[in-house]
Amino acid sequence: MRLTALALLIALPLPGQNVVSRRDEPQPSIILEARLIAHSPYISQKCGGDFLFQVAKYRVLKVLAGSYAGREIIVDHPACDGDVFKRIPVGSRVRLSLSVQRELFTITNHPGIRMVKGRDDIRRLNLFYVAWNPPKRL
Repeated sequence: MRLTALALLIALPLPGQNVVSRRDEPQPSIILEARLIAHSPYISQKCGGDFLFQVAKYRVLKVLAGSYAGREIIVDHPACDGDVFKRIPVGSRVRLSLSVQRELFTITNHPGIRMVKGRDDIRRLNLFYVAWNPPKRL
């Protein structure tokens, strides 16, 4: 009994302690059906303080929730758990649940999708679409 209580005290955050987990990710604000046009390769590297992302370009087929007016969209996919596109080949139809963010601490470049070369390019990027969950193949 004492050991269990001690374990609970150790696991609980202290008042004012900043605790962030992957469960704190923003709720999706846009849900799309889209076709995968291209994606960056998976870099087999462990995530540390920052997320690793794979970036992808999609052709928007249908907006299921929220609003998006473009015909194509660039999406950042956290890849800490492995290759997001291991079982999703280019040309696949998928469902994406996206959150909209004003900044990302790690920006992934890939030719034909996104090439950010300097601070001026970063300033022009005013929104990022992030799929915190893998795309669902339809």
